[in-house]
Amino acid sequence: LVAAEEFKNKGNELNRNLLLGEANKMYNEAIATQPKYFTFYTNRSAVLVERGMLDEAIYFRNDTLKWNTQ
Repeated sequence: LVAAEEFKNKGNELNRNLLLGEANKMYNEAIATQPKYFTFYTNRSAVLVERGMLDEAIYFRNDTLKWNTQ
């Protein structure tokens, strides 16, 4: 989980600096490292919304909710 948290933290910093594409990449790395950690998916969805990629954000959010509630 430590490596995944580091990716998330880098993503958060990039997001604050409005480097949204790079932030999205860091959240994807976090997800690849720790695929069942809900926060990484919500962070990625937030970046997608900020980038105007609403359909993708909704898709990933719904998919996350589906497996997180099982």
